[in-house]
Amino acid sequence: MGAVNVVRSRPDEEHGRKKISRSFLDYYLPILGVLQYYATGSTGSYGSLVLYAYAAILLVLNIGRKPLYFHKGLVCFVLYAIITQPIVYSLYGGFSSGRFFNYFSVIYILLVLSVMSNKLNGEVFFKNYFYVGAVCSLVIVFQSVQLYILGQKVSGIALLPCDTTNWYAGGDRPCGLFPEPSSYAYFMLPLLVMCLARSKRIAACLITVCIAMSTSSLGVIGALIVWACYIAKQYDVRYMVVSVIAVFIVIWGILQTPMGQYAVTKILNTDFVNNPRLTRGFLIFANLDPWQQAFGIGRNNLDYFISHGLVQLTDYTSTMVSEKNIAYVTSVSAVLINYGIVGFAIYFTPFVLMFVRLKNVRLLIGLFLLLSFVQTMFFDMNFAFLLLIIFNQCDLSQDFWKLGQAGRFKMTSGMPEGK
Repeated sequence: MGAVNVVRSRPDEEHGRKKISRSFLDYYLPILGVLQYYATGSTGSYGSLVLYAYAAILLVLNIGRKPLYFHKGLVCFVLYAIITQPIVYSLYGGFSSGRFFNYFSVIYILLVLSVMSNKLNGEVFFKNYFYVGAVCSLVIVFQSVQLYILGQKVSGIALLPCDTTNWYAGGDRPCGLFPEPSSYAYFMLPLLVMCLARSKRIAACLITVCIAMSTSSLGVIGALIVWACYIAKQYDVRYMVVSVIAVFIVIWGILQTPMGQYAVTKILNTDFVNNPRLTRGFLIFANLDPWQQAFGIGRNNLDYFISHGLVQLTDYTSTMVSEKNIAYVTSVSAVLINYGIVGFAIYFTPFVLMFVRLKNVRLLIGLFLLLSFVQTMFFDMNFAFLLLIIFNQCDLSQDFWKLGQAGRFKMTSGMPEGK
């Protein structure tokens, strides 16, 4: 067959790279970052339904015509999950409809990523992401004025009819179009990285201020880490000094506002040792027996273990969570609990190696690893959203297996490497 040339766009023409045509994903992926939280019941969310349908169409149209690109590390992990999970489920409660869904959802998310890992036109996607992020941030600013100046209660704004039972209802923190401030921060942090990679520092500063307005501890700490890494990469000593001074001035200015004082107080009052989000999953893992620690107890099977007394919740943090959140753990500890140390090593090692080797996406991969410690983002829409951004900037000839359509492969990076 003929040669297959996959070339992604870049704004500066001096690199001599051609632009690929725009795709639906260039416009929808930024919207997915918002719609993924708009739950529709047992069917998932508006965001996931559209993405799954689009992926199914692409799979049907591309089979035998265009290649699929499978991330090597995720393929190895999914194969491990396919082999071990039926054994684990047979030992602990057998199969049910929910367990069948968990079993096959991992496979389908892998297919979603494989069919979309070379679909983004870098600059078109960035512009759309920037516009959607700007709209979301304007809502945060508007709610901050309501809350901090007018003294009015605020809450998350749902653009579509959806289940808002689990949305933050305290009224004292801007949520914008998201269920809670941390969801807004999760959406904006990759955009902050991409703005800095393109040297759009004013936009990056505005994003940071808006994240601070949301009072999300995750967002504030994440933004500070991103800025610290970015400044540390600059080899001009004068630029580093000026940047550090500018950042401190911005931080000082934010601290003079009610929102800044609230955010700092919230961070300082956080018990990082006895924290349901940070440490509880590891404490539960420590109470499993050696075989369970090695191979896991099955995805989303913690609720079953707790209700049947198969694991003892002796940690203090378990007394701090509600009954409906009794099985809540974040991604890193969830992988340990669900798939064991073996699955943990298979899952995270490829991402760590990519972080070490790939300079152009190092900060985004580092963000992915950081968020895995504090967020639930494992083979879900959070997971797909961030990895699609990362994978569309990777060299598909190194970290991916190509399936289908033989021929010569040529590939160039889809987005600027940054400084």
